[in-house]
Amino acid sequence: MRVSKFEMKIIRTIMQFIPKKTNELTESEKQELLSNFNNIFKRDRRMDEFINQYVSNILGYSFHIIVKNQDRIIGHAAYVPAIYLINGVEKLFVDGIDGYIIKEFRDGTTLLEMIRANRENLIKNGVSLELGFPNTLAMKVYSKGKIYTKVGELNTYFLPYRIGGILKGLKFINIISILFSWLFVFYAFLFSSKKPVPYKIEKDADSYNITRYKSFDGNYSRIQINDFEFMFKIKVHEGIRTLFLIDVSEKSARNFNKAIKYILQNFRNEFDLLLYIGKLPFKFHGMLKMPRRFSPKEFNFAIKVLDKSLDKEILLNIENWDLNLSNFDLI
Repeated sequence: MRVSKFEMKIIRTIMQFIPKKTNELTESEKQELLSNFNNIFKRDRRMDEFINQYVSNILGYSFHIIVKNQDRIIGHAAYVPAIYLINGVEKLFVDGIDGYIIKEFRDGTTLLEMIRANRENLIKNGVSLELGFPNTLAMKVYSKGKIYTKVGELNTYFLPYRIGGILKGLKFINIISILFSWLFVFYAFLFSSKKPVPYKIEKDADSYNITRYKSFDGNYSRIQINDFEFMFKIKVHEGIRTLFLIDVSEKSARNFNKAIKYILQNFRNEFDLLLYIGKLPFKFHGMLKMPRRFSPKEFNFAIKVLDKSLDKEILLNIENWDLNLSNFDLI
């Protein structure tokens, strides 16, 4: 039952906005947060997966803001910390995830108030910047409320290895898509550059990678080849056996080619579609770039600068950022 505007005004006067760290959450709060999350986002996440997402980071906990109406949790957002490097200087950033307000209490302002309420707590804990990847609707709300500033959008790169697994009626041309994929990767390899791309803003890979791939169910593949590493996850996504190439470190067109070639040689029977979400400043990486109008979703990137000494000109240029699915809470 939806709350009336008059009732909402009364409720807002007694709402509690409570900041907590993950290790400060009570067992009953964890259970209620998980139940709310699964109901709102239509998931079936287990408690261990839910908590892993918040503790698999450099600090061993995340920052939370909980909204309570009397003893009931009606809203929540989490902020997962990580060390980022801005021109080589370490800064503590947080990724805002899992934000919601229970349906009957949504009035257009409570979510924004919740996010604002936590910022003082983040600043006290030495956080320099919030980053997030809101969907299209959330991005409109955040922009209108001046909660986050949109920096740009990420691209979708793909390799349709087995077309019949993507479009069920086209199994008869699987051999063509398989042959195309091998030839395309081989062709790209011939022209790919070995030169790594430097980014002005990037996560500290050493501290980030050691915990990032323990999150969710921890079912990730990490492959080391000579002087570079790449990470991926295979899962059925929207009915398609999909290999998500999550990250490649360090980034060059040649390293992407080597990663994809290794995947084709060793995992070709386990996936039909390869996807990489990011923004690559080079060509001949071994994948096709999907036109924005055909992308399955809009991958927005937005920030809120908390440390006013940071250079906004650098921060608001998406070309300066090394971003991909490793920064998200999706995979």
